[in-house]
Amino acid sequence: MIRWLLGAIIMLCVGLVYGLMTGEARIDDVETNIRGALTEAGYDWASVEMSGNQAHISGTAPSVAAQQSALSVAEATRCTGCKLKHKWHSVRDGTQIVPIAALPTQSPYVFSARKSVDGNVTLDGFVPSEAVRGDVLQDAVDVFGNDRVTDDLQLADGAPDGRWADVIKLYFRRLAQLDSGRLSLEGYEGSLIGAASDGGVQTSLYDAMGTTMIDGYNFVGNVRVQGAPVSVFGRSQSQSICQGLMNDLRRGRKVQFEAGDAVIQGAPNIALLNDLASAANQCPGFQIAVHGYTSSEGDPAMNQTLSEARAMAVMNYLSNDGGIDLSRLSARGFGADNPVASNATEDGREQNRRIEFILTRAE
Repeated sequence: MIRWLLGAIIMLCVGLVYGLMTGEARIDDVETNIRGALTEAGYDWASVEMSGNQAHISGTAPSVAAQQSALSVAEATRCTGCKLKHKWHSVRDGTQIVPIAALPTQSPYVFSARKSVDGNVTLDGFVPSEAVRGDVLQDAVDVFGNDRVTDDLQLADGAPDGRWADVIKLYFRRLAQLDSGRLSLEGYEGSLIGAASDGGVQTSLYDAMGTTMIDGYNFVGNVRVQGAPVSVFGRSQSQSICQGLMNDLRRGRKVQFEAGDAVIQGAPNIALLNDLASAANQCPGFQIAVHGYTSSEGDPAMNQTLSEARAMAVMNYLSNDGGIDLSRLSARGFGADNPVASNATEDGREQNRRIEFILTRAE
């Protein structure tokens, strides 16, 4: 009898030790599996802690649906370390629900990436979620390099469809081929504008834009190659894309005239007007108002007359040499009105002597 009791006690102790050893392994296995299942399902807000065979799920859920789905994922997880790989645990709910505020809806929905001559890139505009933002930023770093990307993106609803990020990432690689330039998107309309030192880059980009397209999205290309004739790709119906083309082509450049006269001065100015005409012809659905301005120096009446004459000279060039139908053009002078800088300095006065191009939709 004593021997039998002693044997039973020994067997019980062995069983307890074995149970403790295997139970600990099962606890670790189930906790690891639940954590992995929650992460894979996108519930990064949820955490798990095992107490015996009970899985305690905690965290702040963005909705009731997310809460219940995360608990279901934890319930369904199996013990892969168990002999029969069966469900070994129970689940206790320790989550809270704090709904995430709805994002504002943005219209028009825009995005831009500007690459400077030093290779730095600034991202601006809208993306529909933090996940998309992270994806776009990582892709920008992969394409343009570490420490080259500035993030000015904002979150908003209103993206035209779920391919928004795919379009952006496709055109990152095209923007990277330019010496400098800008990628712009407004809804389903986009543009790629900039400069390339090699004409082969321009040809390659236009070929790719014509053959590798995402259905429903329309892009125009305006890539300048120094010393080569103006060559462009596509047409746009977006007023902001078309105005952006005109503005980008003028960036760092301006139409210069002989002092006190309306005679367009030199080859660089003719090249600028040819570039502007090429952009205007990519946007046939828009009227183009040419506005002339002067500094405040001199007689106001003479400044008014001079600004009108300069605006007319530019309009006539765009029509006669740029191939733009005269019915799409208008010219107006404003003298020293609407200065963009102080007239107290020579630099400010030079900025105020300018020609602006304003696009409006043709009726």
